[in-house]
Amino acid sequence: MQKNEKFKQSTIPAGPSSASSTGNEQTQPTSISEVESLLPPLRGENAAFGAHMDHRNAYSQVLDEFYNGGDYLAKKDENAKGPLFKKHKWDAKRARKAEFQRIADSLLRMVGGSIGAKRDEDNKVIIGVGLAKFQSTSGLSSLDGTFQSYFVRLARSLGYIVVGVNEYYSSKKCPSCKGFVARTESFRRLYCDNCQKYMHRDVMAGHNLCNAMRGHLEKGERPEYLQPVDDDGNFQWKQEHKRDGDEDDAKDNGRSNRQELMPQTPEVGRKKR
Repeated sequence: MQKNEKFKQSTIPAGPSSASSTGNEQTQPTSISEVESLLPPLRGENAAFGAHMDHRNAYSQVLDEFYNGGDYLAKKDENAKGPLFKKHKWDAKRARKAEFQRIADSLLRMVGGSIGAKRDEDNKVIIGVGLAKFQSTSGLSSLDGTFQSYFVRLARSLGYIVVGVNEYYSSKKCPSCKGFVARTESFRRLYCDNCQKYMHRDVMAGHNLCNAMRGHLEKGERPEYLQPVDDDGNFQWKQEHKRDGDEDDAKDNGRSNRQELMPQTPEVGRKKR
């Protein structure tokens, strides 16, 4: 019993230690989160593949115990139930689901709905979702995309109309004066010289996406200030849309002409045997 209690107090084996400031004590990571937080990055400006592998090899026993259930727990505790990673993964999955539900419910309440109720037919709402894809610094897919997929499926299942909106110029132009904004010392803070006011990057982008959807509803096209312009001052998306429309009209006309030229054959009844 004493042996098990002693093991529970220190379930992570000690990796390579480093001397403290006093020089008399040794410090080492005490949890899997600390071990992984000390891993040198594999991508970016500070990438160090060699140092990363050295650190992984130094703490291979800790990592193997957590992810694979290694032999360390089996030797120390006969009642060990396999890798801790499975339990942590299950707990993290449940926590993420609960977090997604809370965020989705907050968003739906902004438009007069909730996560557990179908959309009221009198509630004329269109939900726009930006089409930009995000990437985390570690190179893994960002959680933004994961929640976006969850929210789109949920909202559509509740009867909401969800459309994708191109985010071109959404964080570059002011939704009020339609002019370009300037950057500040903060990435999230922008300044409009014409309106002489500061704006949050995400809030401004949200207003521009709403203007884009409103333009499609009222005029059937995206507002001009949110469209790319070539060197001659022409709106590229307008020209492409016009060409696509002309091609569709030509196809429809050709199809109708072919139908008119086709000979009309009389229906022939089946002969009785």
